[in-house]
Amino acid sequence: MSQQPIQLVYDRQCPACEQYARLVNIRQSLGELELINARDESAVMDEISAAGFDIDEGMVLKLDGRLYHGADAMHMMAIIGTRAGWFNRLNRWLFSSRAFSHAAYPILRAGRNLLLKLRGVTRINNLRHSPAESSGWLKRTLFMPVDAASVAVFRMGFGLIMLLDALGHLRWVQLDAMYVQPPFMFRYYGFEWVPLLRGDIYTLYVVIAIASLGIIFGLFYRVSALVVAVGTAWIFLQDQSQYLNHIYLLCLYAGLMVFIPAHRYWSLEARFRPALYSPTLPSWCRLALVLQIEIILIYAGLVKLNPDWLALEPLGSWLAKRADMPLFGALFIRDWAVAVAAYGIIVVHLVGAPLLLWKKTRLAVIVFYACFHVLNHFVFDIGVFPWVTLFASLICFDPDWPRQVFAWLKRQSYVAPQLKPIAPPAFSVQAVIAAVFSVWLSYQLLMPARNVAYAGDVAWNEQGHRFAWRMKLRSKQGEVRFRIIDPRSGMSYVLNPNSLLRGRQIYKMPCQPDMILQMAHHYRDVIAPERFKILNAEVYAEGICSLNYRRPATLINPEVDLAQIERHLGNNDWILPLDVPLDDRRDYDDPRLLIKERS
Repeated sequence: MSQQPIQLVYDRQCPACEQYARLVNIRQSLGELELINARDESAVMDEISAAGFDIDEGMVLKLDGRLYHGADAMHMMAIIGTRAGWFNRLNRWLFSSRAFSHAAYPILRAGRNLLLKLRGVTRINNLRHSPAESSGWLKRTLFMPVDAASVAVFRMGFGLIMLLDALGHLRWVQLDAMYVQPPFMFRYYGFEWVPLLRGDIYTLYVVIAIASLGIIFGLFYRVSALVVAVGTAWIFLQDQSQYLNHIYLLCLYAGLMVFIPAHRYWSLEARFRPALYSPTLPSWCRLALVLQIEIILIYAGLVKLNPDWLALEPLGSWLAKRADMPLFGALFIRDWAVAVAAYGIIVVHLVGAPLLLWKKTRLAVIVFYACFHVLNHFVFDIGVFPWVTLFASLICFDPDWPRQVFAWLKRQSYVAPQLKPIAPPAFSVQAVIAAVFSVWLSYQLLMPARNVAYAGDVAWNEQGHRFAWRMKLRSKQGEVRFRIIDPRSGMSYVLNPNSLLRGRQIYKMPCQPDMILQMAHHYRDVIAPERFKILNAEVYAEGICSLNYRRPATLINPEVDLAQIERHLGNNDWILPLDVPLDDRRDYDDPRLLIKERS
């Protein structure tokens, strides 16, 4: 490198930026590092603005006449940094990976922006948000060309998963008991209008299987992806009691595949239509898939930071039931082993997910994930979720990882192909794509965290539990009866709802307040008028529920007429708070105590 001035431009009104600039040092052989306040007029700031770099979105490093912005600046600072001092060693260890820099920088930038907002510091606005300058930012973030190989492999793998899932449901799942026989179906709030399939569920699965072949081979891809997305969502929205995280996950990925042009490479459509063929894709296509799996994995770890899980429940009781399992069963009744498993799962998700973005660690993380998911498969019955997340995690590797694997299998040296530039769409199209991408990302980040807006324990009141990646997090058992009162005569009838339910509905509904409310409305609108000739009936729920093997407690206020309560998304004060501590359990509710007594 030449001895041209090395300049670091940053906002000195940001305490974190100022501290970073003061602590970081570069190697003496490169020269001196000049620190420049971005709020002062300078030639380098004019150069930064002319290049289209938004200084509010990240600092800029000028090295050998070249500008590095944001994550690239932090990466280059780590490369040229000295090893003297703990801060410089840590900075070099973390940010010498370009992939890790790009993954971590948005989080650092968000913290910086929040800090400035709390301090009342105004933005610099060096670009003044002109369309041309905004277009430059969009091109760098969402429209840079990336190798299409990994997205093409993801397309084929996702199509295969959907094909096997559809065939598996047709062959092994009791669809009649789930969707045809139940007299009553629990509907998702806001989606009550979705038609019930009943016997047509079989036909829809056949259609999904056929469309999945279109995704695998990239033939009639757009139509196939749309059919799979709509069909999967239609089945998912049939009955709330059938909610499974992996079905929701498949819905999300199916929706993404509708918009991602994953058929431009390694597809029959690209072969038959040469104009469609492209070995590169806009970076947003891969970025969306990467962010989706990262968000899922991180939230799967965050939700386990709750008192019950940290107290080893319900995992301890679940594992104790598998004490007869070969090899590992003897460990499942040891508290230390359960603690290692419970806390290890948190680490696997919260640490493993970011490390998937770091080239030096991602292979080791994938291997560890594979072992983790295989063990999960044999210990718990959680469907295809482990395999879907394991496969989806491969998208975090380099965009050309399939080419690298092929070269390795052929024992050939690998040279990355030169990516051809992609002609970017018009600025208006870029803006639309960026807006849709932002809305999608906001949903993915905020939807799983909505439980913080509700009072009480989400595992108890279920408000914010679904669509939040709260997987294998609680065990609930309960029972409920409904009391119908004729307001004119005062006569009352106590009814068992199980005659209206089938299979999974029977054990899910007693501990699900929203389902209890829906059943109460069914009694008010259908059962009371037709069977008992009661109009405007009062309906009360009388039942108990046990959370994570606690002593059962009353879930629904038995004095509240549920016929007068309408469904909404706010707090429900008719759900009683949980007042039973975790240690208030009867011995026979704890499988570990039973096993210890017998041994």
